[in-house]
Amino acid sequence: MRSPFSHTHHELTVFAPDLDPQNTALQRITDQYQGLDSNGQRVFLPRNELSEAIARRLMAELAPLWEHDEEGKMFGVLLTKKSGQYWVLKAFSGLWRGQAVWPGWVPPLPGRESIVLAEQETLQQLEKIKQQLFDLAHSSSEKTYQILDKIFQAQAEEINDQLRQRKQTRQQLRQQLDGELSASHRDQTIRFLTQQSQQDGLRKRHWKQERDAQLQPFLKQCQQNQTQQHNLKQQRKLLSKQLTEQFHAAYSLTNFAGRSASLRSLLDQVSTGTGECCAPKLLHYAASNGFKPLSMAEFWWGKKNLDKRMSEKSEFKLTVEQEDE
Repeated sequence: MRSPFSHTHHELTVFAPDLDPQNTALQRITDQYQGLDSNGQRVFLPRNELSEAIARRLMAELAPLWEHDEEGKMFGVLLTKKSGQYWVLKAFSGLWRGQAVWPGWVPPLPGRESIVLAEQETLQQLEKIKQQLFDLAHSSSEKTYQILDKIFQAQAEEINDQLRQRKQTRQQLRQQLDGELSASHRDQTIRFLTQQSQQDGLRKRHWKQERDAQLQPFLKQCQQNQTQQHNLKQQRKLLSKQLTEQFHAAYSLTNFAGRSASLRSLLDQVSTGTGECCAPKLLHYAASNGFKPLSMAEFWWGKKNLDKRMSEKSEFKLTVEQEDE
């Protein structure tokens, strides 16, 4: 894949020559990122009209590079200042097309190289689990059960309608018996109606037995599949957690005071994928290379992914989904 830029940091005048960082209209803050400094004091980094405009410019660069069926991901831009010039840093979350490093993009946090092998092995296991879950969800037993179940539901409605009508007819006949028949004929008719009611009940029981006999083997297999799916999902969760913990122990972050520490030692509770996100990559690179951060914006680009849950804080309203034409 070609990259729109060859350098990791880009002069704002080259990246977006029509955007003036001194323009007060572009300074309007739309949201802000929060953190703690080395003294434990809360600090803020704004997301403003300027960083969102820069993000739009990156979207325009991504459009011709994006493959039709490519899975979406998060991207981010950080506007910085160094030696009196404005610079733009850009990053992507995790891996992009199987690679952690692409020309023109901020590299991953230091430490990833130490767990590359463990990451590859875990990703292979996760991919295998993903395929197993897909196969179980689309098994022939599941499909057959669903088809038969619909057939039997339709039959049940038809049978219940028939039996309901026959019951109403019997009730009407019983109401007409008094005064119209002799005692012996009335008793004989009541016995006939009672036998008919019993036969209808027997017919429904036989139908249920036939239904259960046909559905039970497939239902049992579906239940076994569900158990396997649950176990596989638990295994997937454990593998992801283990890999995340390895990442957090391996990753190293440098702050703007020049001090470095592992990601795990910096935070009491680290959410999944923290070290893989755009913001840590951008801020670490800025701190390590003498860039002063001014504003930042992150956005999602790609196909819809229903498993994604993004907060208003981490994606501004320019989120783009490449839909099928």
